[in-house]
Amino acid sequence: MSRVFLSHSRFDSRQAVAVKQWLIEHEPGLVDEIYLDVDPHTGIRPGERWKGALNKATGRCEAVICLLSKHWLNSPECLVEFRYAENLHKAILCARLEPVTTTSRRSGSAAICSPTMAPPPKWTLPTAAIRWCSTARVCSGC
Repeated sequence: MSRVFLSHSRFDSRQAVAVKQWLIEHEPGLVDEIYLDVDPHTGIRPGERWKGALNKATGRCEAVICLLSKHWLNSPECLVEFRYAENLHKAILCARLEPVTTTSRRSGSAAICSPTMAPPPKWTLPTAAIRWCSTARVCSGC
């Protein structure tokens, strides 16, 4: 069972793989604990129904990390992943992969994140481009 679920747009798969690798480098115990759909070892298996696989992984995880970008904010599937995790009372963290403009589709919730907020304890940012946010809502352009 993966403890962490990485929610990302399919357009940001390369960045998602990089974030997963960075997390593992900084916390080696996470090597088999991060669910990333495109990972050949922990992700969606050939022939597996992708929506069911994503729901199952979200339901089993302890935390969801949303990799926010304009693609993520405009993806109905990413918003479904977020809402499902929220309804299951999962711990939700957001990392902005890029500055998010206010022209991106909003979730209907106000943003409650700050670009100066620190990442979780013991973590350092892999690049200056990633901003950590606290969430109970989707960040829509902090």
